[in-house]
Amino acid sequence: MDSSGTFMADEMPVWKPPEFHLGAQPPTMSTFHPPEHSDTDAFTNFFRNAKWSPDGNCILATLENRSVQLVTSPNGVISSDTSHTFTQAAPIVDAIWYPGACLTFPATFCIVISVRDCPVKLIDAADGRLRASYRIVDHRERHVAPQCLAFDPSATRLYCGFQDAIEVFDFNSPGKEGLRLQTSPSKKSKEGMKGIVSSISFSPDQASGLYAASSLNGCISICSGTHDAEIVDMLGGVKGPITQVQFHPARSHILYAAARRQDIIQSWDLRHTAVPVEEFHRSGRGTNQKIKFDIDYGGKWLASGDESGNVSFFDVSSSGAPDCVKSYRAHEDTIGSISFHPSRPLLLSASGGRHFDSPQSSSDESDTSSDGSQYPRTRTKRMPTFRESTLKVWSFEANGFTDTHDPRPS
Repeated sequence: MDSSGTFMADEMPVWKPPEFHLGAQPPTMSTFHPPEHSDTDAFTNFFRNAKWSPDGNCILATLENRSVQLVTSPNGVISSDTSHTFTQAAPIVDAIWYPGACLTFPATFCIVISVRDCPVKLIDAADGRLRASYRIVDHRERHVAPQCLAFDPSATRLYCGFQDAIEVFDFNSPGKEGLRLQTSPSKKSKEGMKGIVSSISFSPDQASGLYAASSLNGCISICSGTHDAEIVDMLGGVKGPITQVQFHPARSHILYAAARRQDIIQSWDLRHTAVPVEEFHRSGRGTNQKIKFDIDYGGKWLASGDESGNVSFFDVSSSGAPDCVKSYRAHEDTIGSISFHPSRPLLLSASGGRHFDSPQSSSDESDTSSDGSQYPRTRTKRMPTFRESTLKVWSFEANGFTDTHDPRPS
């Protein structure tokens, strides 16, 4: 660096991926519980998934009670004093960050959410106000909430997957109709990809123009182009209704997929798509929940939670035996999502699930006895509860970090 503060050609800073030290049980930097806005929230509200913002300063979480939680966490420590809750009119189907979202640039600090029976919403992540909306309308003139949302690599087009189609919007022109890409020629046709489009992932090799789309019918297609849904290949050996697909960030020919009620995460080499090349085992057969995995930005580690509350790490930096490198107990309930921090060796996990363990009695109806008197008829109704609902940040730094800060909303 010279006297003016400018880097010389041979001194340009080089980005290095975070280095994860997988030793013993990693320390917890912080634990966060969902806010309780009603009496029932204490028993039924739990985190469905959570993910870091692109700049690593905030966390976006979706909850069971039709709300999204925005938590500011610039140093990895979560506090209830820096969280905001934005409640929606109906259940939230999916929510993603704008790819360029940055806490210090308000214009980019926004999220996109899919709410049942509503247009797709662009929400200001600072105050929850509606910035724009994108309408998907079916043949009955009803709003369709897409099952999945994804931005293309240029962040100018928003892809929305739903029944037998993908709607593509010009992100910079809200209000305009989207371009509908049919994944199957017709309802009666057996060609193409049938069912609800459940996940979309773009290849890190932007020059290829490829993206992967999956359906809950157990299909994964590789599509080409941004203006049509030309299916160039269909993957073989798919097991179960696919809930997530994701490309390897450094090996663009490798694709990973997870399915509902399956104990494995499969991977394919797009040069030979007839059968999967690897399977990574983690328990998930006993729940209908989506259990999302993530791959760190350096492309070395794949991490996933399971239905027992364990987090497992797999080395995916090269092809080989997909054995679990590390597994540890993280929660007392199903882990719905895992998210790697973009610039630090931190891992975010979200737990919570719907369990019918606590039957409750109700007497809404009555019967008549032989003498004409009325008496209440008691019925037992199984009410859903959760065993644990928390966000946790785990540190994998060389020196570790422990923070007992456990902010529970009062």
